[in-house]
Amino acid sequence: MAGPRVHPTAIVEPGAELADDVSVGAFAYVESGARIGPGCILLPRACVHSGTVLGARNRIGVGAVLGGDPQDLAYRGERSELVVGDENWIGEYATLHRASGEGARTTVGSRGMFMGYSHVGHNCRVGDQCTITNYSGLAGHASMADGSILSGQSMVVQFRRVGRLAFVAAHSRVDQDVPPFVRVVGAPARIVALNVVGLRRAGFTGEERAALRAVLEAWTGAHDLPADLTGPAAEFAEFTRAASKHGVLRHRATQDSAA
Repeated sequence: MAGPRVHPTAIVEPGAELADDVSVGAFAYVESGARIGPGCILLPRACVHSGTVLGARNRIGVGAVLGGDPQDLAYRGERSELVVGDENWIGEYATLHRASGEGARTTVGSRGMFMGYSHVGHNCRVGDQCTITNYSGLAGHASMADGSILSGQSMVVQFRRVGRLAFVAAHSRVDQDVPPFVRVVGAPARIVALNVVGLRRAGFTGEERAALRAVLEAWTGAHDLPADLTGPAAEFAEFTRAASKHGVLRHRATQDSAA
């Protein structure tokens, strides 16, 4: 192959590694030490900084910044990474930052969508098929498990966890861990119900949804969960028992706040 397609106005520093079929748009910037995998597209003015590793077929939107310095007062210029999987859609002016701490990583899975002006902070962990919508973000050390969604103008506070297939509604503030499979809303966020739409799309059976509904009712009713659960219900219980000094979200939203 002829090599990467680089617009004449773009800057690709010596020491950057680009697969042969990468496309780099006008005024984009790729810093030495960045590695960009096959099929990736950088639209105009996208920036990919040193320490960033991109997998295959990622689309980087106009003005997006990948691998920028962590917004952490403890950061002292140490080497760290942002590692991104495959087939992510990263929108205009989104920011995904490197980690803070020598050798540390911010990690993003595959097939995710990070819409315009969204943010993934330092040392975050984002799973596969996650969605962060416009003007929403994760503070440092936060995490989102596979299939979870963060809706518009919402924020996950540092060190908090969002469980698998959880749905955070717009304008929410997550300051406790969000269990898997639920919908939450509010500032602070409160549980509304199961994320039934997400569960159906993921292929969960009626029996699995019923078991999760029973577990959720017990959890929000402040009852202890049985030890003999199986399948997704056991996953829910395991998440709630995991050590977290910030606590796991248990309260239900009122009817008014859930509207």
